[in-house]
Amino acid sequence: MAADATSWAPTITPQQSRYWLARRTKPIGEHDRSSEGSGRTALVTGASSGIGLAWCELLAAKGFDIVPVARRLDRLNALKQRLEADWSVSVSPMTADLSRPGAPAEIYTELARRNTTVDVLVNNAGYSIAGRFIDNSWSDQEAFLRVIGLSGIELTHLLLPSMIERRWGRIVFVASIAAVMSGLPGQVLYSAGKSLVHKFSEGLAEEVERLGVHSTVSLPGTTDTDIFDNSNVTEFTEGLAMQMSMMSPIAVARQGFEASKRGDRMIVHGKHHQIGTFFMAHAPRPLRYLISGRLALKAMPELHNAAPQRC
Repeated sequence: MAADATSWAPTITPQQSRYWLARRTKPIGEHDRSSEGSGRTALVTGASSGIGLAWCELLAAKGFDIVPVARRLDRLNALKQRLEADWSVSVSPMTADLSRPGAPAEIYTELARRNTTVDVLVNNAGYSIAGRFIDNSWSDQEAFLRVIGLSGIELTHLLLPSMIERRWGRIVFVASIAAVMSGLPGQVLYSAGKSLVHKFSEGLAEEVERLGVHSTVSLPGTTDTDIFDNSNVTEFTEGLAMQMSMMSPIAVARQGFEASKRGDRMIVHGKHHQIGTFFMAHAPRPLRYLISGRLALKAMPELHNAAPQRC
């Protein structure tokens, strides 16, 4: 009997991975404290959970005032209370739905009203849509592209001039190692959108690095975030958790901060991910297609039940 096509991929649940993460990841604390952000302000999108939340906590520990942006005001208010109590910084929450076309301009207008100058911009907002491209409505997919790509690019366009004028600024785009892989069946817009962010950030870095501004793209792999609580992608990510060694949001934020501070144009998080992305970048294209297809088996097994049709 032929082996199951998914038997090559051992499965570990996100809950099991979280146990090991808790054992090997040091929480943000006094060892992270510094005054390097004193007098400066950081704006973080997708700030209410996951990697964005970790960025807020780390930047506050470094002395930056924080403008956390997300949709959930209750979480933002709780974050404000905690960060101000723990790190004695100013936290000014801002609610925004970045799937709306006018949201970045509204954020910029509100910043001007508050007389707030942004020195560090962390474009982190994102989520995932699983399933066949044709089975998801275009309105949902357009909103998705705005959140993971276009909104951050527009915010950068709005905030970059003042950074250049002051000759000091850091911009971080949180993308994914999916950006350097072949397109993933069942996640086609996710990999395409992250690739957009990746290429944009690298090109922007060349334009602005001589003007006192650094643009860094962060490429995490499987990370312990709310994406695992989304029923649309649970099966897809359960397999990947073992294959790609889930990381903690805190580790991703720490590494991303140091990369931005150094002026690195890109960081791939974790040695295993660095090896994997190097391989994917240099492997023959047919092999890359094969790997990407197999990674999507858990999400879209029906794609492999029929032979390709020539037309």
